[in-house]
Amino acid sequence: GNGFRERVEGPKAALEALIHRWPSQSQPEYAAAKCRCADAIIRHGSAEFARRAFIEAAVAAKVLS
Repeated sequence: GNGFRERVEGPKAALEALIHRWPSQSQPEYAAAKCRCADAIIRHGSAEFARRAFIEAAVAAKVLS
């Protein structure tokens, strides 16, 4: 969104990005990514599922470079 690259390492950093710096929170991919990241953190869920959901949300929000 601001033209700067940012490396997001792990579900916690991904959830922080989604909550605090995400340009569009109305897309279904955004909600799915938040759930997957929270699940990976709280319940020791799959970090890979969280990663995939985050990437899908980034593509939908057009923030993936």
